[in-house]
Amino acid sequence: MGGQLHSLLGTYLPGQVILASGMRALGISPALAASYVRSGWLEPLGVGAWKVAGRSLAWAEVVHALQTESEQAVRPHGYAALQLLGLAPLGLESPLSRELALSAPTDAHVPAWAMRLLWSGGRALRRYPQALPLPVRLPNGREAERHLEDTTRVVVEGRELVLPT
Repeated sequence: MGGQLHSLLGTYLPGQVILASGMRALGISPALAASYVRSGWLEPLGVGAWKVAGRSLAWAEVVHALQTESEQAVRPHGYAALQLLGLAPLGLESPLSRELALSAPTDAHVPAWAMRLLWSGGRALRRYPQALPLPVRLPNGREAERHLEDTTRVVVEGRELVLPT
């Protein structure tokens, strides 16, 4: 096994998403990545994104890659975030159970390949603007404090994800 392939398989587990920045860090060129795809070690997800073969893709892997490798402020939110934080009302089904809501600043790049993917049950990622506009006005007309940078970390399917609090 070549040095780069050994590094790749030693760093990333089956099913994990690797972005172009991660490939560059391991010294893997686009041509070498293409040969790994032909050999069955990697599966292409889209431009600049691959998955290590051997396990099906989980949405948590995509969100984790976007949060860590691309360093984007992409956060699961809405009903999905409430579920992950253990705050979803018991017995209540999400009205949009077929999508995972993501919020990101308007200048953040969320790649098209991530938005096109479907997971088990047909669940898809759906991008929304940041949940609350600035400034947030209370019913009495006063401005409320808002802390978009307040986050919490949760482990989902073995990956640590950042959620808004």
